[in-house]
Amino acid sequence: MGGYNDNDNEEVPTAFRQFETSSERGSERRGLVRKLKTRPIFQILFLGLLITIVFIAFSRFTAPISKKGKVGTMKKPQTQFSQNIKINTIQHENELNRYQDLLEDYYNDFVSSTTPMYSTTGGDWTDFFAQPLAVNEPKPPAIARYDQPIKEIVNLLYNEPDPEYSTFFSNMDRLVHLDLKGAPPKLSYLQKFIPLIKSLGATGLLIEYEDMFPYDGALKNIAATNAYSKSDIAVILEEAKKNDLKVIPLVQTFGHMEFVLKYKEYIPLREREDNPQVITPTQEQSYQLVFAMLQQIRSLHSNIEYIHLGCDEVYDLGTGKSAAETITKDEIFLKHVTKVAEYVKTLGLKAIIWDDMMRKMDEGVIQAAGIGDVVQPMVWCYVPRPMSKLPREIWGKYGRIFGNVWVASAFKGATGSFRFMTDAFYHEQNHLNWVEIMKAFGGRNDSVVKFNGIAMTGWQRYDHFAILCELLPAAIPSLGASLLTMRDGGFNPKIHQQLTSMLGCNRTVPLRLPGLQDTRTENCKFPGSELYYDLLKLWALREVYDYSKGMLSGWVSDYNMKYQYSSPYQVKRLIEKLTNFSQNFATLEIDLNYHLKEIYGVPTIQEWMDVNIKHFVSEISSYGEKLQYLLRPKVWPKRPLLSDAKNVKESIQSPPVTTQVRVQSDSSRSKQPVEKQPEVKEKIQSKQPVENQPEVKEKVRSKQPIEKQHTVEEQPEVKEKVQSKQPVEKQSEVIQKSTSQVQSRADVPVEAKTKN
Repeated sequence: MGGYNDNDNEEVPTAFRQFETSSERGSERRGLVRKLKTRPIFQILFLGLLITIVFIAFSRFTAPISKKGKVGTMKKPQTQFSQNIKINTIQHENELNRYQDLLEDYYNDFVSSTTPMYSTTGGDWTDFFAQPLAVNEPKPPAIARYDQPIKEIVNLLYNEPDPEYSTFFSNMDRLVHLDLKGAPPKLSYLQKFIPLIKSLGATGLLIEYEDMFPYDGALKNIAATNAYSKSDIAVILEEAKKNDLKVIPLVQTFGHMEFVLKYKEYIPLREREDNPQVITPTQEQSYQLVFAMLQQIRSLHSNIEYIHLGCDEVYDLGTGKSAAETITKDEIFLKHVTKVAEYVKTLGLKAIIWDDMMRKMDEGVIQAAGIGDVVQPMVWCYVPRPMSKLPREIWGKYGRIFGNVWVASAFKGATGSFRFMTDAFYHEQNHLNWVEIMKAFGGRNDSVVKFNGIAMTGWQRYDHFAILCELLPAAIPSLGASLLTMRDGGFNPKIHQQLTSMLGCNRTVPLRLPGLQDTRTENCKFPGSELYYDLLKLWALREVYDYSKGMLSGWVSDYNMKYQYSSPYQVKRLIEKLTNFSQNFATLEIDLNYHLKEIYGVPTIQEWMDVNIKHFVSEISSYGEKLQYLLRPKVWPKRPLLSDAKNVKESIQSPPVTTQVRVQSDSSRSKQPVEKQPEVKEKIQSKQPVENQPEVKEKVRSKQPIEKQHTVEEQPEVKEKVQSKQPVEKQSEVIQKSTSQVQSRADVPVEAKTKN
């Protein structure tokens, strides 16, 4: 064969002889090892070494080394699925601190993953979800302290309900927030929506009217032109009563009063005249306005127990008129809220306020204001891990000050002021973690906090001036999952199937937005489902469009447009893509218009279409014009492409002298030493060589700038290029747009050229 043979007569190469020698030495060493292995002492040492290695490996596995290098306690087992779904259960305070940084951006990492969380084509869906770990977790203590560590749910859709807390969750109020500012649904839709949420576990409505309430009399001007009528309000309340849902009106009385303070007549009541966000507590007229609004709300809601006063995000407080007060900003806030709440008490109602302005207040200051006797705080947080945003000490503080506490989650309108489609998975994480918080701090009779219930917010705008975010039908699956989670104190495959059935779906309803290649076949039938699927189509189309815009950045950039310089092949491909996008948007626009009219009025439809459809149609049209412009050239210049100067050159034959020539064009000037310019890049309009111009000679000698300029057509070298119809960049040379000082002799001819 091809190997080395000792019987060959050919001379053995040196390299093979070296290999042979080393092989023989290796054989001798292996023989020595075999002899040592037969000796008892060696066998004992080998066995001891093996036992030591096994012991160390086992110790490392059962007791991981901490960051400080010390052996810690046994880590809770962790399950990792192919979908990269993890569960992290925090048992001890030190573990919470250690994991805090690692988990801080978990949601951004999750949503950026291209791996689908579950199949959208059928199959056994339960195989795709992580289940709670079967670990022996300590039960919460008899009295839940505000600093007690709690379990946190991370990247997990299912968390098994705990039977011990089933009564606690089933008895609490579950309010659905209707944010009516800007997108008030038609009554016909609300009459279908209200029974649906009742079947999903809602016990009440938190209705934020803003300018959609039919204010009259002196307040008539603050009602929108498309506000509900008094008879409309009566229909809504009757439908709620029919479905045994309590109603809590929400009217802003401190911050977020833009819908009132934006008008000229209310400028004096602003905390800051340049911002209509906060009403000043320093004017008595402010209270007259707020009390009148509350009185009109009360007059149309005769059978209510609570009213929500808002009072969140009062950012301007203490920066305007109230800055002159002798008390602190916190005391100003508490004084105003207490005064309004006491008026509400005279109306026979209990007041609720958002809690954010009190989170960092000193407990003694709050106690001294007496606010605990007249309001109930609603602790709001809409992120997947509320404990990462909420100070842990607020639970003990609120428990000691207030008799009852509410919490608020979000089922839509909390992931971006511009979003039009709801990410149900994001909001489900929020609710699963609220379940754990409420279990830890209020789930027992002797807990430090008494929870009244939860309000599931669904914001329609981030504030009065913002554009519309997700419409109500886009969030129905998210709302359904949220309600069932808070009803049962958890979410599992069985509850998921209940949701699927209640929404009329023939396959398990997905709770995550589709990817580029996903298809939806669950075919749900719920109020607004046709619009829901139109919005999913728009989401998919926008995802593909955003993905394709990467190509536009590569061939239709400002740089490409500046020099009209791009690949015709790529430009034609992009024109074809944009044509398809334009057709798809046009078709979808027709469907959206039809289904939007079933739920919303003309003002809402017009605004939503302007923001979410017409904006992109206009953008596509603009790109189309740019692409057509880039297709015009048939020849292109050589690189480099210079800014406003295409290879303009001047030859200087004589050595530089101290005399300086200032060259000025119509639009700009340029400075550059001649010794560094073998060919001066200047473009001066002239009929004859510069040295033959008497006025130039005189100015060169006196170091004055040249102002007289001449046309290019009479220059022989330029005329020849123009007549030869060469490309523009070869016909002329462009002047630099900056001031230039050129050192030269006065009698050196300067070749002047200009751009056509």
